[in-house]
Amino acid sequence: MEMCSDGALVMPSNYAVMSEDEMTYVEGGSVSLKMKTDYLKKSNCKSKAKSLKKNNKVKDMSETAIAQEIYAHAKMFFSAALCKKLGVDVGIINEVIDHAGVIDIDDGGDTAARRAVYTLIWYGNI
Repeated sequence: MEMCSDGALVMPSNYAVMSEDEMTYVEGGSVSLKMKTDYLKKSNCKSKAKSLKKNNKVKDMSETAIAQEIYAHAKMFFSAALCKKLGVDVGIINEVIDHAGVIDIDDGGDTAARRAVYTLIWYGNI
């Protein structure tokens, strides 16, 4: 069925205009965080996770899961950067540095394997 209109679109009087980013958050979406040294502290990761949940930027993950993902990314990124600074210049180190400067949190969580690694890093088992 094809619909065509040449007239102006009439919206309800109580509608709200949203940007594409805001719509992503309404639908669940994901969040991209720039890497910060602050994320090497678990308390900062917990605070950021609480903020993301409170503002409905991440709905389908627990605060703990969000904090663990942020922390694990920071530990991997800054550990790789330190290795490179110390002269270790191998592919995986460069790959981590190239891809971990931004923490992309997909609402609903990452793969089960990655979530397990985030938890292991959180508790200091890796």
